[in-house]
Amino acid sequence: MWDTLERSLHEGGVVEYWMFQQNRQPGAPIWSRHVRGGKRFQTLSNALLNAQGARKACKVPAHYSRARYSAWPDVLVVPYVATWLQNATHAYLVRAGADDPEITIVPVSEISGPNVPPEGSLCVTLGEIFERGVATNGIRSLTAQGIQPLQQFAGIDR
Repeated sequence: MWDTLERSLHEGGVVEYWMFQQNRQPGAPIWSRHVRGGKRFQTLSNALLNAQGARKACKVPAHYSRARYSAWPDVLVVPYVATWLQNATHAYLVRAGADDPEITIVPVSEISGPNVPPEGSLCVTLGEIFERGVATNGIRSLTAQGIQPLQQFAGIDR
């Protein structure tokens, strides 16, 4: 599955980009599609790695537009970002991390659509989806150089 999605990293098309924002201003989206002028990112690679992409958004604290969305000055937490090409069956799901965010592959059907759980359970739901993705497709790191094998921690290969 990783090879299949990797081949689409630089393809053009409509890139879906969904974020879960915590500590947000009233009215700011919780888990929703983010677009600018109908097309925010040109490729999946841009959605993952550019200055407003998933890697920067999921760094703790988020580098994403804190002044615009955060309820607290300089604190915005983006625990999850998902991105995929429109009409694809699988998506990248990125989970926040202090050094490098973690990334896995999940079915698009599990993360998109109108049935968004309430905010209190959304983080748990996305965590469960992430863990199912890890069990099925494995887990990697989203570094500045791209998607990389996860580093070994304390002798444990995740």
